[in-house]
Amino acid sequence: MTPQTTIKTNHARLWATVGLLLMVTALGARMLNADIVFVDEYWSIFKSGTPPYGSVAPQEIYRRIIEVDPGGMGALYYFSLGAWGSFLGDAPFVVRLYSLFYGVLAVAGMARLGREMFGAQVGFYGAVVLGLSAFFIDYLHEARAYTQVAFYTVLVAWCYWRGRSSTAWGWRVGVFASMTALAYSHYVALSVGAVLGVFHLLTFRRSRAWWGMMFALVLAGLAYAPWLTVAFGVAERGVASSRADTSMRWYEIAPNLIVTFANANVALWALLAWMGLRLKSLEMRLIWLWLGVSLLLVILINALIPFMVHLRYLIFLFPPLALWVAVGMRETSKRGVPIALLLVVWGGAGVLQSLNPAFIAGLFGQIYRAPSAGLALAQAHLRTHSTAQDSIIWHFLPPDDEPFGLFVLDYLTEGIPHAKREQVGLMNLSQADSDNEYLQAVNEALNGIDAVWTAIVPNVPFDNNLGVVQYVLNTQFSLCDAPVTHPDGELRFYLRHPVGQGASNTLNIVAQRMIHEAQGYRVSVLWDASALPTGIYSVGLHLLDENGALLRQSDAGLPDVRPYPCQTLSINADGLTEVAYQAVLVVYEWQTGERLMSYPLELTP
Repeated sequence: MTPQTTIKTNHARLWATVGLLLMVTALGARMLNADIVFVDEYWSIFKSGTPPYGSVAPQEIYRRIIEVDPGGMGALYYFSLGAWGSFLGDAPFVVRLYSLFYGVLAVAGMARLGREMFGAQVGFYGAVVLGLSAFFIDYLHEARAYTQVAFYTVLVAWCYWRGRSSTAWGWRVGVFASMTALAYSHYVALSVGAVLGVFHLLTFRRSRAWWGMMFALVLAGLAYAPWLTVAFGVAERGVASSRADTSMRWYEIAPNLIVTFANANVALWALLAWMGLRLKSLEMRLIWLWLGVSLLLVILINALIPFMVHLRYLIFLFPPLALWVAVGMRETSKRGVPIALLLVVWGGAGVLQSLNPAFIAGLFGQIYRAPSAGLALAQAHLRTHSTAQDSIIWHFLPPDDEPFGLFVLDYLTEGIPHAKREQVGLMNLSQADSDNEYLQAVNEALNGIDAVWTAIVPNVPFDNNLGVVQYVLNTQFSLCDAPVTHPDGELRFYLRHPVGQGASNTLNIVAQRMIHEAQGYRVSVLWDASALPTGIYSVGLHLLDENGALLRQSDAGLPDVRPYPCQTLSINADGLTEVAYQAVLVVYEWQTGERLMSYPLELTP
């Protein structure tokens, strides 16, 4: 190959890598606001002191990690995310953007690691394999440390491989810094240090470079030593936990890893893995040792402390798997199979699976994550229309997962006035075994509550508890308003019936809620229409000037429901801000115009 050809090839590969990074960024960015924050993300936000739970001083982040929940991610993740959030804000996509940032860095680093170990071709193939993994793409938008783990895994491997035969002190510093950062990113990632330590001992050399790298690895271990007491505490808590029933069995770990990593394209993975086995080199021995030692440690620790409730804990194995497949692609292409075909089939499968909600939803231990669009509209409405006397009932998780929503509710209702927040299946935190028992719990939860909102994601599975809640709302309350009717979320507003039933043949208002909106007013009225005939009366919401002259009006028929119809009327007041006016509800016979009643409303600014 001539120098000019080499330059052109390198330029083409560089632009291909840039295109890959842009594609990965786009695939991750499209999901930043796709679903609501789920329970693990809540802990990321809370412990890092990210708004709305901060920003806070580093010592407060440390306290939250140690005293509130020392498990989960490593301390470095929380401190870094806290700094990130304090600068960029409190929107959910901001904390998720942190994961996207590290994920793209990991893919770029993958190209560099593969180039260092096997050449530029394998480096690019490995970046494609990692970056277009559906599982990896999904974690680009999750506010957890897993893409940070992937990045530091790639970085420490690159620094180690470059520095194991170099006397330059920069590579030793790189190994020390990146290994320390990896250790403080996630507890499971400690196995990477074990892998490098074992490999380094097995490849002993009487050289300054070898001893220098050994010193860097030992120093990284010493840097983590102050946190060992916390790690042991997490381990003790894990032993006492009840995760044994939800954790993978030892024989399930490797198959789940392969299916997930391969985007369910196991046949192609098997072919490429077999071709990769044909290469016998020191680099491949490191990959096999990386996978073998790590899986053995995970299996042994999981037997003592069941923790493998999800495959995300093994994301640090995706880089060696990507290198293995990348080597297999190169070896397969040498036998006449177009490399473009292999890349398109592998990458295409990853992209398609990333767009297929069923793939991620079907993974072992996956917790349902409700779409955010409808609930975001509900949140915005509740912030301005609910009061501190209201109850808000949410449904965004399947019945088996509802306990995970207790913390999520704290996040979803931040800044929303309410007296109580409940979940459809856990009203009053009930563990009722029958519908009658749950009925009692629902009545206790709504005792003294006159106004109820329900924020429900329609496509989330439900059980009889939702029917019990709906029964109470249908018999003790009237539906007044449905301000949000989105395919991904519905918001409804109910007012409680008065005790007893009116007996007069006139119309009375027994409850009303008036809200000042951006361009006007929205009023919900619960009528006592016990003895009033149907189909005769209409209701008008009138805006009057200071002299009683009509400025605007909004009319609708009085609902035919008896005895307690409820309805919501809206009126546009845009352009009337400079006019002193009042609001009046008028009930009249629509055929004759004769008024039955006129009820003044208090206008709020």
